[in-house]
Amino acid sequence: MREYEATYIVDPNALEEDLEQLVEQYTEEIKKREGTVVNKHSWGKRRLTYPIKGRKEGFYTTISFHGNPEMAKEIDRLFRINDKVIRGGVFLLQDDEELVKSTAEAVKAAAKAEKAAKEKAEKDKIEKEKAEKAEKAEKVEIVEAEAPAEAQAEN
Repeated sequence: MREYEATYIVDPNALEEDLEQLVEQYTEEIKKREGTVVNKHSWGKRRLTYPIKGRKEGFYTTISFHGNPEMAKEIDRLFRINDKVIRGGVFLLQDDEELVKSTAEAVKAAAKAEKAAKEKAEKDKIEKEKAEKAEKAEKVEIVEAEAPAEAQAEN
């Protein structure tokens, strides 16, 4: 699988329901073709650098996903045939080898971080137990010191 990013701009006159429907449509298409959606991000309404199809603004949305080249071509085709989408594109972020390597590195880093967190938790637990024992010993010493004083006061 490769990592892709699909970004598209929707007509500024589109309704909120239309925007949500498009995100859902593209997400379902990716899942239907056995892809994995990594992230969805709506940028909201933005001013375009230059007019596209006579419009100066548009709603930007980005969907990051893992999939195959045919899936990316299909999403790009869906952008082109949808009247509400004024511009769209699918971009390859990482190829298979890079994705496998970066995923392996991420897994190693996560395992290392988890191990460090466990070690820190264990160390904190030991320190807490030591502090509690010291506090108990201090209370016992205070009680033992007060007991003879109370006994002498009674005599």
